[in-house]
Amino acid sequence: MKKLPATTTTQENITLLAISPSQEDCHSLENILDRDRWTVQGARSLREATALLRLGPSLILCEKDLPDGSWKDVFRAAGGLDNSPPLVVVSRHADEQLWAEVLNWGGYDVLLKPFERSEVSRVMGMALRHRAPFSVSAA
Repeated sequence: MKKLPATTTTQENITLLAISPSQEDCHSLENILDRDRWTVQGARSLREATALLRLGPSLILCEKDLPDGSWKDVFRAAGGLDNSPPLVVVSRHADEQLWAEVLNWGGYDVLLKPFERSEVSRVMGMALRHRAPFSVSAA
């Protein structure tokens, strides 16, 4: 009889870089996401986000407009990383034009504000699956 390897998925900590001038956005995301699995790093500007990108986030959630740039600037900066994380753009007024622009640039999706728990979970989960499979340890 062939013995199958035991597989256990490690509860890998996932780092979300949330870029928004509104600190309330980070608090909302922390309340929505499983704190045992997710770490939310907040940045209020492109400059702050650029410094945090070097830490290698698993996923980027970026407000459409920032005080010193836009989601496109974040996308360009993240593109220079070895393993560029998926980028989700956040906007209060998302429309088909923004959604098409984000996808054409290579972003993952657009998330509408205010955040709705089920939609945040759906979009974040799909973006992570899109990125790469999590490691599975075999015994």
